[in-house]
This record gives sequence, structure tokens and C-alpha cells, in this order.
Amino acid sequence: GKSLYHALSKAGADCEKIILLDIMMYEYVLNPGSGNAGISSLLSMFVGKTVVKDAPSTPFIMELEEVLRAKITENGLDKILFDVELPLIGVLASTEKNGFKINPTAILEFVEALGELADSLANRIYMQAGEFFNINSPKQLGTVLYEKMGLNGSKKKGKTGYSTDAQTLEEMRGESPIIDDILEYRHVTKLKSTYTTALTEAADENGRLHTDFKQALTATGRLSSADPNLQNIPVRKEIGREMRKFFVAKDGCLLADADYSQIELRVLSQIADDSEMIK
Repeated sequence: GKSLYHALSKAGADCEKIILLDIMMYEYVLNPGSGNAGISSLLSMFVGKTVVKDAPSTPFIMELEEVLRAKITENGLDKILFDVELPLIGVLASTEKNGFKINPTAILEFVEALGELADSLANRIYMQAGEFFNINSPKQLGTVLYEKMGLNGSKKKGKTGYSTDAQTLEEMRGESPIIDDILEYRHVTKLKSTYTTALTEAADENGRLHTDFKQALTATGRLSSADPNLQNIPVRKEIGREMRKFFVAKDGCLLADADYSQIELRVLSQIADDSEMIK
């Protein structure tokens, strides 16, 4: 549905008032945990039609729509599909089209600062290790930590060498200051490569990011975001929180952030009808 919206919009059509029927949303409402079976599988399951690979399935789409619509009515899900999910397609497509404004100049300055911090942390790690090595190589890092420095950790050793994953290193905090520096180095380099650099490369000529909101992916009904993912910008550490400042509103507009407060617990207390929990 969103793909069709974007295509029609580019062609000059006014899409604001149209409702797009989307078979993917029919399937999602019926079975949120299915992970999108695809048209061919749905035709086989619900209509009894087998479509050969690469053959057009279009002639059967309306037949499939009728069958799925009947099942949705049978399950009492009309309101969810027609009042919530289908009208949302246009809203999400419009949001994607508008994009999210970022400040590319500030991000590039931040990337430079992250690079300097990573270099500083790397030098501290080399000093403590007493040699230069590839910090990003689990094999070389394991050799330095376990064999040269004699740290204990879990000393989990597999085919490729000692374990140096995040959980193992977290358990080793306190054995040596080098562990804290390695974990911080990883955090900083991941911010630099995965988030900041990727965001600037994904922005259009107006400094706006156009994510893809996945409406039919999660089993719980929430949205997910991809290409780029705007829902996993780090927030736990101060250096990650700095990135939130790069998302800005255009002149004359306000950027607002809203979230449900303890929504799962509130729903649970209502369902359980537990007076103490409700209180």
C-alpha cells in the first residue's frame, strides 16, 4: 500500500483522501505473528490456487481479498482493519515522504569528535597491552587479554579463539582498566560507523531522512523502522544522547516526542482486575 502511495504521489496524484486496500494488512490483522507469507502462499492457503514462480498472481488478488475480508468479519476484526490499519497506510506513507530533518553539519562535527575519542581510547588500550594490535579482531584481542595479560574472564575458547563478546567483557570489569576502555572503544566506534556516518549518507539533498515504517512486521502491533532505523538511536549513555540533538524541526515548527507510560503494565492490570496493581 505504501509503495503504491509513493508511486501515485510521484505521478502527481493527490493521495491524502484515498484508502488503499493492502492484502499484507489483511494477513497481518488475521495473524500478526506470520511474518508476511506473501501472495503466492496466501493464494495457496485461502483460495486453493497454485501460482507458478514468476507467474502473475494479479488475476486472483480480488478473489483473495474477498476470502480474507470474510475471515476478518468472521473474527470480528473489521474495525481493526478498516478503521485503524488501512487508514494508517496513507499516514505512514506521508510521514515517510516528508522525512525527518537532521543537522548534517553538526553530525559531521560529532563524527570527527568520535574519531578523536576512538583514537585516544585505542592508544590507552595499546599502552596497557604493551603492544599494537587489531582491537577489532576477537582473536588478537583474546590473545592479548588471556595469554599476555593473564586475565581470567570465562576463558571460553572456541574454534576461532577466546571469547571476547560483550557479555564476557562485562563480566571481566574490575579485572583491569583495559576492559572498560575496550568496551568504551567499541561503543564509540559503533556510534561512528553504524549511526552517525550512516545517517548523513542516508539523508537527501535537503538534509531529511526517509525511513521505511514496517507496518506489518512486529507481532505486538508496534511499528518498526528500517533503511535507516530511526528507532534504535542510542540513549543510555551521554555520548549516545548527544545524537538525539541532531534531529531537528524546520523553522517555525516544533519537534515533539510522545510515548506511552508503562502501557503493558496498565493493560495487564486492567485485564487482571488487580486492585493493588491498578492502584
